[in-house]
Parts: sequence; structure tokens; C-alpha cells
Amino acid sequence: MLHRPADPATAAELGAEVQRLRDELGALRERAQAAAERGDRAEREVAALQERVATMKRAAAQAAAASHPGHADEGSNGKLDLNTASSEQLREVGLSVTRRRV
Repeated sequence: MLHRPADPATAAELGAEVQRLRDELGALRERAQAAAERGDRAEREVAALQERVATMKRAAAQAAAASHPGHADEGSNGKLDLNTASSEQLREVGLSVTRRRV
């Protein structure tokens, strides 16, 4: 059972505060929905960029192997594996190599 204040002014103030809180809650829900949509969009963009990176790596490896067929790792069908190639192998086929500090 809800207790209502006996004073009409207090009741009006409480009613106004409840409405303000409802409005604020609605605005926060809208912001949360917009943030979730931005997050979903960012995840899709990351996936697309990862696919582009993978495609570019494959193309670079194929181009490097085609332009320097004698430098390919044995057993790789003439393709240099960018994930396992040494810095020296990458430089030999004309790729720029920057060392990453760990």
C-alpha cells in the first residue's frame, strides 16, 4: 500500500520529481540504444578492415613471390608466408619492415 503525503504541495513536488526521473530514464535508455548501435557498427567496420588486411597480406605475398620466385619458402608453392617470414626475407622481396617493440 502506498502512502500519499497529506500535504498537496508535497504530493505535487513528489509527482514532479517522479516525472523528472521517468524522463531522465527514458533519455538514458535512448542514449544506451544509440551507444549499442554505434558499437555494432564499429564491430562491423573492424571485421571489414580485418578482411581487407588479410586480403592485402595475401596480395603482397603473391606479388612478392611472383617478383622474386627464388626467395619463396620451400613447400609454400612459390608464396612467401608473411606470418612466418623473417625480416630479412621480407626485405629481400622489397617489403618495408618496422620492428615492433614488445
